[in-house]
Parts: sequence; structure tokens; C-alpha cells
Amino acid sequence: KKQGWMSDDMKVWANATFYHDGQEYDAEVRVRGDLGPHWEGPKKSWRIKFTRQELEHNGEVVNEPVYLDGKRQINLIIPNDRDYVVAPFVNQLMREEGLVVPRDKFAVLRINGVVQGLYYEVEHFDKPLLAANQRPETTVFGQNDRALHFEQYTKYGMPGASDAKYDIGTRRLQVDETGESAMQAMQTMQVLLDHSNNPSPASFEHVQAVMDWDKYLSFRNLTTLFNTNHVRFGSDNLKLYFDPSTGLLEPIPWDVHIVRMPPEPGTIDFWNSHGTDEIQRSTLLNPETRLERNRKLWEWVKDGGDEIIAKYDAWHDEVRPLVWVDVLKAPVQVDKMDDLRSDFVYNVRRIHKVLSLSNA
Repeated sequence: KKQGWMSDDMKVWANATFYHDGQEYDAEVRVRGDLGPHWEGPKKSWRIKFTRQELEHNGEVVNEPVYLDGKRQINLIIPNDRDYVVAPFVNQLMREEGLVVPRDKFAVLRINGVVQGLYYEVEHFDKPLLAANQRPETTVFGQNDRALHFEQYTKYGMPGASDAKYDIGTRRLQVDETGESAMQAMQTMQVLLDHSNNPSPASFEHVQAVMDWDKYLSFRNLTTLFNTNHVRFGSDNLKLYFDPSTGLLEPIPWDVHIVRMPPEPGTIDFWNSHGTDEIQRSTLLNPETRLERNRKLWEWVKDGGDEIIAKYDAWHDEVRPLVWVDVLKAPVQVDKMDDLRSDFVYNVRRIHKVLSLSNA
């Protein structure tokens, strides 16, 4: 707590027995989350890793991996950290768009028989995630996974994509840490880093050539709806999957948040206080890619936003009563849920109004 963030040496695993749906699993468990909101209070976020266990097969005892519904690792995250229903709603939208999406649901956790309350369960970045999406089990990138990432909380500022030229940790392989496909993925990722360090129209063309551009725009349209830069390029929340069958990178939705758009008229591109990253910026400055973005976004809101709001409300109405009765959290959480819904509806209506008045 005194340090304010969790370094790797603090991520200590403990042996555990995990029970679910009448079945017993051997597991390891630790507190998860880099920052204090995950572990400062009585309700904490957890990472659970399922291990091998002895099983009897044809009269012989074998040692085999036993996973939870095919998931080798899961995260149990306090719901307010994922803006309650925002995370599963985002995954639903991106699954419909054909992106790789982690399996997720809400669950109630007990530790030694004591109820801990409602959690958002989502599988961790691992090969079973890719297998479940019927995609090659290759590389998923994270960024800035290092202690210096938390310089943002000091006078020295926050690192960005430009740090990649000094720190290879900025390009972190979360799946397939070795192998030929990993090297191919690193070369492809370098194109994005080069553009972020020295953006130009030519380098932006290279970015488009190594990205699944349709999926990228779908994801960026979503971050426009939510007015968030929490998953901007250069942050540790932007996850990119390399598909060796296409040679392209594509985003995986992770940790999207809602921010209400400010009242300035005539625009929908804010991404709260820090602005765009260089790939987003180039997308908006290029008339062709901006038009392509707007057309895809219009498909989501052309009915005034009623359909997409209804999808959000389906999650909101189902989970809200569970948040109300959640233990170890105050009932004020439902008010926060309602505020987030109001912000989302405002953003959707705002985008419909701006695009309906647009010439292109």
C-alpha cells in the first residue's frame, strides 16, 4: 500500500483448492491488479491459475492439466474496476464484429466459505483463449509492462510508445514468448512503433498494411462511443493479437471505460484528457479513413442509437440487482452504474446527432 502499485516481486502465488459446480480443481492464486483499487479494500481482485492434478485413468494414476471450462487462467475482478457491465457489453459488441474476445461472465466468490460477493470473471491472455476463438495460438502483445510505467504517478511523467526505442519491455509478448511467429509478430509490431515515433502519411500507409483495418476501426468506433483513451497505443491496456495466417495485427478488447463527452458542439472525438494516439490521430486526419470510420460508426447509431442502447440495457438490468446486494461494497455502487448508463446514452445520442448533420 505504501508503494501504491504492485511490482512483480509482490505477485506471490499460493496453492489453493478451487470448487466450482461440484468439481474440485488444483490451483494457484494471487492478488491481481497493478494499482490499489484492486487490493486496498476488503474486497480484492484475484488471478487463479489451474494446474495439473492426479487422475485415475484405466486403472493408472496420471498427472494431467485440468482447466476450468477450458480456461487455464482466470481473473476475478471487482466489478467497479470494469465499470460493471461495460466489459461484457464491449466483448459482446466486438464478438459480433469478429474480434478475438476473452470468455467472461459474472460469478459469486467464496473464500473458505465466506462470501466475497459479485465478481467479473474473465479468462487471462493465454493459448486456450485463442483456441476457444478458433484462431492460431500465437502472439498477443501488451505494452509498457514495467515499473517505469508507474512514473505517471510521479513528477517524471508517463512513458509512451516512443519509449520502445529505449525499452524492449514496451513490447511485451503475453502469448508465445518464443518461436518464428513471435519474431514475425515483433517485426509487424515494429511498423506501429515506427509510426508512433515518427508519424507521416507514408508510415500510416504501412500501419494500415499490417493491421486488420476493418477490425481496428470497429474497435476504435467502440472507444469513440465510450470516449476513452484508456486503451490508447502505448498503454498497457491495448492488446494486439498477431494472426500468422493473415500476417496482420488486430485488437483484443480489454479494460474499456466510459467517459461522458464534453458539451463542445460539432465533434465526437475527445478521448478525455490525453487526446489521441498517433494511429488514431492519423486515422482522423486522413479524409478517406475518417470517412470510413464515420460510415462504420453510423451503422451503430443510425436508428438514433436505440438498438445499441437496448443491448447495453440488457446487461444493465440483469446485473444491477446483483450489484445492489453485493457484500463488501456499499449500495452506492448502483448509483454509479446508473451514472455510467446515463453517460453511455448521452454519448450515443451525441454521436447520432453529429453524424446525422455531417456532409460525409
